Amino acid sequence: MKKGFFFLIIVTIFACKKDIETVRVTEYDGAKVEYQLRLKDSVRCGTYSKHYATGELFETSNFKENKQDGERKLFYKNGTTKTIEHYENGLYVGALQEYYENGVLMQEGNYVNNVLEGALKSFYPNGTLKEVVLMANNEENGPFKEYYDNGILKAEGNYLDGDAEQGLLKLYNASGQLEKTMNCENGRCFTTWELGK
Repeated sequence: MKKGFFFLIIVTIFACKKDIETVRVTEYDGAKVEYQLRLKDSVRCGTYSKHYATGELFETSNFKENKQDGERKLFYKNGTTKTIEHYENGLYVGALQEYYENGVLMQEGNYVNNVLEGALKSFYPNGTLKEVVLMANNEENGPFKEYYDNGILKAEGNYLDGDAEQGLLKLYNASGQLEKTMNCENGRCFTTWELGK
């Protein structure tokens, strides 16, 4: 009885492995792609990778039932990480990070049901915070703050339905002193006060 059961497990594992094939493709630009394909229905499942034509790793990800699922990473040719994003059933979910080629974080945000929501932060190549803006439905919507590369506040205001300033906009000089205020309507801004006036 035990020998028969053991034989059944081995046969089952072997049959499952035969159902999955590793596909290797060279694209028109010379990039090389490798992924797992379920033979019975030609569905992508399992690991996926792509290499630059020159051989360096470009992308790693995972597929489930023909849709990206789990972590996806993109790389620069020098091997440093360019982007880390996450998928669930083919949709963006969770944290997004993008990096400069030197490995410093360039931008970070969060996806909810395939759209950017909440705070989106951008950074200078030296790692200093550049901007924080509230995102809603993939667009800049709400308060934002911009900073000089030394960390001093540069501007603050609000966006409405994208990159259009709305309401009071404050602009600061490189010393952090308020230099100008503007009143904005759908991205059109008019000065209401200037330093020294």
